[in-house]
Amino acid sequence: MLDGFDDSTSLDDFEHYRGRLQETLDRLILMDDAIHDNEYEEDIPACEEYIDKTKRSIQKASRL
Repeated sequence: MLDGFDDSTSLDDFEHYRGRLQETLDRLILMDDAIHDNEYEEDIPACEEYIDKTKRSIQKASRL
C-alpha cells in the first residue's frame, strides 16, 4: 500500500492510511489472540506474519 506513495503524496493521505493500518493491526492482534484461544494452530504463523507486515508498514508511514 505505502509503496505506491511518493513525494507528491499529501501528509493527510499518509496519516489516513497509517490510521487504517493501525486499525487493521488492532484487528489482526485480536484475531491472533482468538486463534491462540481456539484450535487453529496452523493459522498462527500466517496471522503473525500479517501482524509483522502491518507493523512495518505503520513504522514506514510514521517515518515519512
